[in-house]
Amino acid sequence: MAAKAGAAHLVRNVALELAPYNIRVNAIAPGFIVTNIGGGWLKQAGVQTSMAAAIPIGRIGTTEDLKGLALFLASPASGFVTGVQISIDGGGSLGMRHR
Repeated sequence: MAAKAGAAHLVRNVALELAPYNIRVNAIAPGFIVTNIGGGWLKQAGVQTSMAAAIPIGRIGTTEDLKGLALFLASPASGFVTGVQISIDGGGSLGMRHR
């Protein structure tokens, strides 16, 4: 969490500095996403099941979940968006899921 907070502050500060040059600065803050990073440990079904139990949306993310936001931020549709870090974590940053 500390690293993501640091990234959020960096994004805001750099966005303020670059805004006069019409350069937008934003960040995507992914939660648990199944990739090969870290040896691909999230590809294990047992790990996914235990992690998903704590995520409000009830599942681990995939790289497909990131594509829409990345396309939005790279498109003219986000032309008035700058200085934000957007979480894609299935609600994980909200806290534990209640059963």
